Amino acid sequence: MTDEKAKVTLPEYISNIIERIESCGYEGYAVGGCVRDSLLGREPKDWDVTTSASPDEIKRIFSDRKVIDIGEAHGTETVVEEGNNVEITTYRFDGEYKDARHPEKVEFTSDIKEDLARRDFTINAMAYSDKKGLVDVFGGKKDLESGVLRCVGDAEKRFSEDALRIMRMYRFCSELGFEIEEKSRDGARKSAKLLSKISRERISAELFKLLLGKNAAQALKLMQEDGVMGEILGKITLREENLVMLDRACYTLNVRLAALLYGNMQYDEAESLLRKLKSPSRVLKGTADILRFADELCCNEKNGIRRDLRRYGEELTKELYCFSEAKDEKTGLIAALEAELEEGNAFSLGGLAVKGDDLIKAGIAEGCNIGKILNVLLDRIIEEPELNEKGKLLEIAKGVLS
Repeated sequence: MTDEKAKVTLPEYISNIIERIESCGYEGYAVGGCVRDSLLGREPKDWDVTTSASPDEIKRIFSDRKVIDIGEAHGTETVVEEGNNVEITTYRFDGEYKDARHPEKVEFTSDIKEDLARRDFTINAMAYSDKKGLVDVFGGKKDLESGVLRCVGDAEKRFSEDALRIMRMYRFCSELGFEIEEKSRDGARKSAKLLSKISRERISAELFKLLLGKNAAQALKLMQEDGVMGEILGKITLREENLVMLDRACYTLNVRLAALLYGNMQYDEAESLLRKLKSPSRVLKGTADILRFADELCCNEKNGIRRDLRRYGEELTKELYCFSEAKDEKTGLIAALEAELEEGNAFSLGGLAVKGDDLIKAGIAEGCNIGKILNVLLDRIIEEPELNEKGKLLEIAKGVLS
């Protein structure tokens, strides 16, 4: 089905690629997520093109361009157009899937409908060209307008072909706020165990994107109900407290992971889980530190914000305060932290008005532990920031030794 009225605004470099393909007697369309996002009024991150031309024909058509063979076996050539890497893939249908992720082989076709039929969800199975308009065989535009996620064809078959599609479905639910059609949820339930065949890096990448979505709590709730949560996170139980925290939590991955894991495990167990998921070290450590220190904050005490900044540093303190606001339904912590930072008061040795060299030149620290003296000075200005002047600090340092 072609909708000539539906309008997608193609970037000029994509229009140029499609026009050149068409001028050589082949079909060319923008396809997939870029079409979906454009119809939703969102800025696509990438633009992909599908075509009736074979990979060899694409290389001939774009012989005056740089062409990168990154996926020729699967029909994909990357053409560099106006500084943009554009993947151009020949219409294809996939052979048998044996690893729940990749087809054993692909076969090319001249029919775009066969190509769209192999895709995951109806909202991703649309193609567009300025010449022919929107090609929408499976009702993707209607599902976009209704806010529904629906598999193309038989859901269980789609998920058995590529089990990562299960995670993508819940991720789209989170990012777009769409409902999941019941047959698609049922297919995910029946195929959930296939996720064990997917690399942990792929699983965590989808989970982390999901957590940053506006509808993360609802998507995770559906994952738990459908038996998918246990396949990737073990015996974690998503409670009402976790859902509320996720809805409140700022859009920071470490904070949202901590909200998901809170009450289910200690920080060291969280480290172990995130390590199994092949998480980046900054995510692993940052999330574990939030769970470890969340109940040890000084923010409600006099000069407590500066003490927290001294102990945890600026980045972790911000995340701890975000988490605390979500957990305890507090307000104003982040605002108070930002106000303190705006004041510019020192909370680390680097912010002291004196350095170790100053102590040595003043004859104060000869034969003494310079680091110990500097830390005593930092303790003082944490409580009395107005003392952070060179002369005043040197006098305090003399008193430390007396």
